[in-house]
Amino acid sequence: MRSTTALSSARPTGSRSGSRSRVRLAAAGLCAVATLSIAACSTEEGGEVAPDNNATAAEQSQADNGTPDEGEQAEEKDNVFTVTKGDCLQLGDSVDGEVEDLEKRDCEEKHDAEVYAETEMTESTFPGPEAASEQAQQFCAEQFEPFIGEKGNKSEFKVHFLHPTQASWDQEEDRTIQCIVLDPQGGVTGSLKDSAR
Repeated sequence: MRSTTALSSARPTGSRSGSRSRVRLAAAGLCAVATLSIAACSTEEGGEVAPDNNATAAEQSQADNGTPDEGEQAEEKDNVFTVTKGDCLQLGDSVDGEVEDLEKRDCEEKHDAEVYAETEMTESTFPGPEAASEQAQQFCAEQFEPFIGEKGNKSEFKVHFLHPTQASWDQEEDRTIQCIVLDPQGGVTGSLKDSAR
């Protein structure tokens, strides 16, 4: 499980926000210094689900095949631990608190976010959610201007960060801090690198 938080500003000063876990904690940041926390959990699925005797043939077929019927568009999500630097995402309003899954997209398709930086925590034991969040916030603020080409307090983008939770640290050996830039307007194609907005 991971935790996410939003920064009101991409600057290293201001409110603390976020933490992440394996389920990871996601954090998002605005261009004004404000914060909120997000965390995610990963689950392992096992066993089979008994068929629903009241399900239609189409619904049962979809359940059996794991694919949507023609005309339906499935929202596919990827485990938060498979997300890496350079991945493009469709976050929308879905990232808040603990997160298990994120929707990855090809960067040439419309999306609203991108993982722009990542680093590994070096502590021998989990430093606690506040310290992890502070470390993630500082790192993501430092990496923002070199990637975007604009100071965080002047940018129209929001910043989210992911960092380990106690559970992801212990169970998944999660040590990764990841920074995500979000364009609230959405509809982005390509990378936000050097966009200077």
